[in-house]
Amino acid sequence: MFIGNTLSINESLQLATTPLELLQPSLFTLIQSNLESFTAIVTARPDYLDRAIQFAGLALIQRVEITIDEERIFGNRGIVMLQVAKQLLCTPQAAMNTFFDSEFVLLLNN
Repeated sequence: MFIGNTLSINESLQLATTPLELLQPSLFTLIQSNLESFTAIVTARPDYLDRAIQFAGLALIQRVEITIDEERIFGNRGIVMLQVAKQLLCTPQAAMNTFFDSEFVLLLNN
C-alpha cells in the first residue's frame, strides 16, 4: 500500500500494489468458510464479525506499539496503521463496507 499524510485510507487502498478487488474474493471465502465450519460461534455471538474486525484493529495498535518500542520509529506508516485501527475498532461495519463491496457484506450478514 502507498501511504502518506495526504492520502485517505480509501486512496491508499486504491493505489495498493495488489488491488483490494483481487483480495476480496479470497477474504470473503475465508470468512464464509469459517462461519460455515463454526456455526455455533454465530449463534453464541451474533456480533462475531464485528468483534473479529475490532480485534484486528487491536492487533494493529499492538503492532505499532511493538515497532515504536523496538525500532523507535513512528512515521507515516504508523499513522496510517493507527487510522485503519481506529476505523476497525470504532466502526467495524463501516470498515467491512470499505474492505468488502456491498454485495459481499450482504452475503456475510445473512
